Amino acid sequence: MGHEADRPPDNYQVRVAHPGAVNTTYAMVASLAERSLLARFDTGFYCKEQQWSWLLNRLPPRLAARALRELKRRHAPGMPEDRIYQHPLWEILCIAAPRLGLSSRWLRALRDHRNARFDRLIAGSLSRQGRRGAAPPDLLVVQDGSALQSLEAARRQGIPTVLNQVIGHYLHGREILLEEEARFPKLKGRLVMPRSADFLASVAREPAAADWILAPSDYVTETVVAQGARRQRVLKLPYCVDTARFQAGPDKAGRKGPCRLLFVGQISQRKGLLYLLEALKQLNDPALELTLVGTIEAGAAGGAGGKTGDWLADYEDCFTALANVPYSEVHALYRQADIFVYPSLHEGSPMAIFEAMASGLPVITTANAGSVVRDGEDGFLLPIRDVEGLKEKIILLKDDPGLCQTMGQAARKAAEDYAPSRYGDRLLGCLATIARGREPEDC
Repeated sequence: MGHEADRPPDNYQVRVAHPGAVNTTYAMVASLAERSLLARFDTGFYCKEQQWSWLLNRLPPRLAARALRELKRRHAPGMPEDRIYQHPLWEILCIAAPRLGLSSRWLRALRDHRNARFDRLIAGSLSRQGRRGAAPPDLLVVQDGSALQSLEAARRQGIPTVLNQVIGHYLHGREILLEEEARFPKLKGRLVMPRSADFLASVAREPAAADWILAPSDYVTETVVAQGARRQRVLKLPYCVDTARFQAGPDKAGRKGPCRLLFVGQISQRKGLLYLLEALKQLNDPALELTLVGTIEAGAAGGAGGKTGDWLADYEDCFTALANVPYSEVHALYRQADIFVYPSLHEGSPMAIFEAMASGLPVITTANAGSVVRDGEDGFLLPIRDVEGLKEKIILLKDDPGLCQTMGQAARKAAEDYAPSRYGDRLLGCLATIARGREPEDC
């Protein structure tokens, strides 16, 4: 590559851009920074340690505690705050929108606008950098759904690009969700939001526009290959989990009381929750308790809060919902559970499954979740929409505490292979090979 002669081969510099940022992106940035390989990290909003201290110190203690709880959602250990560049206006609006009661339709439109503006901003930055003769990064890592202009600008500058595809391709997921709307009339127009022609054209072109694609699972790989990506340029990189923070709870052998099922994530039908709730309704077993941790999807729930919306009304006796639990506190909920259930229809590779495995829980999920669960060892992989399968596996684990414990222990052991240090080694080995102009295999 044109810039490699300016730096030692192991001192390549990576620029990462993500308009919203999530814990998986923070793990990537922290891994790069730890090895002095991060050129910069562009994002919408990140809570730096001292950035909000002036405000927190002036608030009443109770209000300050609530504010700090919210700010921790956009903070992670090991982040290089001097290399984080924020572009906050539209991201703060996206953060505020659900709390203001905006429907899913408006929130989706706002996020699309945020992504398009962020993409233009990164593309413009790369172009200006080229005109000024400033040293460009050796690699650019960008986020699916907000990347086409950045990918094209980087190509003009001769910068190799990596598309971080964190979820199955949008057009593939759209077909699945259209099928769901046909199955459930109450969901008509709620799962598949109207999207602009520009958005659809942009996401359709992203996989082919990137030099390389990072995919967390085989499911994601297949969806981007179907969209035009070259299979040999799609690199599988599973995520990491904090195995020190997420650990198994106390031994549950001999514990009396109900069998506690847990789901953590956005409460929406993309997660296949109506199939799980139907399974529990048919089982009608008072010894089963399900807790859904997450926000009920705005619009699909008739608003941004509350225990149920009209799409869940038939199942309101089948679960307890906990909303607005900060990520910094969620590990305690895993420790209290017996079984983790995640029957998603369309995913990438949910962090919640990694966290459940690290917490020593057997996992019941689907192939479309793109998880690292090994069927019959750490839990069970089912087809999507499989109510009978959900019933069978839930009862099997409930009635066999020994199997439940054995699978949970296997899950914990498997999760140890996804510790942050191992993720960092896989990621950086992969990127280093790309930076040297070689052909890597899966990370």
